[in-house]
Amino acid sequence: MSVNLHPLARTTPRTRAEIKRETPSLSHQALARRYGVTAPTVRTWRERDSTADRSHRPHTLHGTLTPAQEMVAMEIRRTLWLPLGDLLVVVREFFSIQPCCGPVWTVVYAATGYRICVT
Repeated sequence: MSVNLHPLARTTPRTRAEIKRETPSLSHQALARRYGVTAPTVRTWRERDSTADRSHRPHTLHGTLTPAQEMVAMEIRRTLWLPLGDLLVVVREFFSIQPCCGPVWTVVYAATGYRICVT
């Protein structure tokens, strides 16, 4: 089985499991010296339930549109036939928020079902 590790990762799932199996009487500092990592790293892997890496992706998307804002944005697009780039400018001005192109594109794609060229 292939394991995808971060290129700078100092521990592998096997090393993390060994750290978790060590007796609690050993200090974080002692284990850190043994495995060539820092004490906070040892603490992290001792406290976690799993030895797998967690996702580094954000758990929430900042700058997304509410359902009401989505409806208004789609109505603006249907009425004015704006390309995505222009729609993004209007949405930013109208709602006084700074969404990136992604949430606006997602709303338009979900409503129309086809790809849109950005101007």
